[in-house]
Amino acid sequence: MIAYRMMDETCLLPACLHGGPIPLASLRDAATTATGIEKQEGIDAGTLARFLQALCQQYGSCAVLAVHDDVVVGKLRFAPAQVERMLSGICLQQGEHARGIADLDLATLPARNVLEKQLLRLDCYQVADGYRGQGIAKHMLEVVIEWARATGWEALSSSAIRHIPPLLNWTGQASLKALQKRGFAVVGGEVNSDLREGVISQRLGHHGDEVKQQWSAFADISEDEAAMLYELVLDLQGKSAGGCVPCAETAAERSGEIPFASLRTGSSSAWGGLKDDIRAGQDARPGGLAGDQSPQTPSLAFCAY
Repeated sequence: MIAYRMMDETCLLPACLHGGPIPLASLRDAATTATGIEKQEGIDAGTLARFLQALCQQYGSCAVLAVHDDVVVGKLRFAPAQVERMLSGICLQQGEHARGIADLDLATLPARNVLEKQLLRLDCYQVADGYRGQGIAKHMLEVVIEWARATGWEALSSSAIRHIPPLLNWTGQASLKALQKRGFAVVGGEVNSDLREGVISQRLGHHGDEVKQQWSAFADISEDEAAMLYELVLDLQGKSAGGCVPCAETAAERSGEIPFASLRTGSSSAWGGLKDDIRAGQDARPGGLAGDQSPQTPSLAFCAY
């Protein structure tokens, strides 16, 4: 049975699940054990764990964890949007973000009562390989929504892509369809140039024959349509806080309910640095892989709704 718990100071998880599930017991040493990205960037061991600890102290939590038999099999991170802006993102597996966290004076984190908005930003939806298809990401999202509502946050925001399984697999992004079902409203979007290169790379088979075959179900979707990176918001104080909304299930809209409209093209910072890996045909993700795992043979995590 999968149990869900909010991250707190007793279970700080500064790593990703690309290498598979992580024992809860190992988190006891998070404050003194160097993560892969800390080793890679020459950052003091425990820096990222201490950052998570500060977020928990200031804002009550910064993630929901899915746990099975005392191992973490899923996670969904979040933080105040204002804090994410301070750091230009807080992906704990991306060197640029990890260095920014290392340079941050934790005393400068704004207290909750002085935040510009009571807005949480959802980030890094991840379910370990072997646990996909069990509704874990769906339940983590619902746990976060209820926790945020109960603790007085006014809104949640998240980026998302169309519900295209191989693309969700690769990116760790949220599913547009899943967020809309839970009341999130689209407030913007753009064709992301780096994501578009990933779409092309997957379709050409650079990520393996199985991934290429999965794309056959989406042959009618253009590269630009597949590479749309949407921005969504859930108002916890308004009508959208009530839960699910109907979703169309027509063939034309099976990967997302929003008709394609390219608002603009761009290259989000979350996708920076991926181009070389994409062109080399590697199965890279924003922020890279955890630990010393070879990028040529990654163990995939899956954003499974």
